[in-house]
Amino acid sequence: MYSVVIPCAGKGTRTKLNLNKLLYKIDGLHLIEYTISKFIYDPDFTEIILVVSATEMEKFEMFTSNKIKLVEGGKMRQDSVFNGVKAATNEIVFIHDGARPLLS
Repeated sequence: MYSVVIPCAGKGTRTKLNLNKLLYKIDGLHLIEYTISKFIYDPDFTEIILVVSATEMEKFEMFTSNKIKLVEGGKMRQDSVFNGVKAATNEIVFIHDGARPLLS
């Protein structure tokens, strides 16, 4: 069994979007939904931890479920990942960049 930590607290300044790139919609789904779907159907997965900035907590609440929880990010990416890993309940923890959903 494993947990997945997805840091979602980045500003995404290179995208020049006026929103968090993980909330950008492609074909009707948010980018983060494509990433979540890669793990949610795996029988060995037990939880996804979305690490988000305090100011965007409400925006990401729509993605929570009994297997997906939110954790507040830190000042730097490594702080955010650390917060996510601390919240994990499994010994095996994958860290995934939510903006790259094309994994297999």
